[in-house]
Amino acid sequence: MVVVVVIVVVVVVVVVVVVVVVMVVVVVVVVIVVVVVVVVVAATAAAIVVAAAAVVVVVIDHWSKTVLNRIMSDSYHDRAGRA
Repeated sequence: MVVVVVIVVVVVVVVVVVVVVVMVVVVVVVVIVVVVVVVVVAATAAAIVVAAAAVVVVVIDHWSKTVLNRIMSDSYHDRAGRA
């Protein structure tokens, strides 16, 4: 009878240890997945910000080369004076 009780206790302890280890592994995997997702989202957001900044720089550069040059040119002022 004592041997049966000891075997049952050992089996229960082993099952509990296995369940705890599996839970810890699952938590670690979930944390790793969350960190990876956060890093990917942050990298995507950074790429979008960089792309938007590049578009703004190109637009400002183009605007400065065209509109500002026309405004600052003498021919623009001459045409404005004639109008």
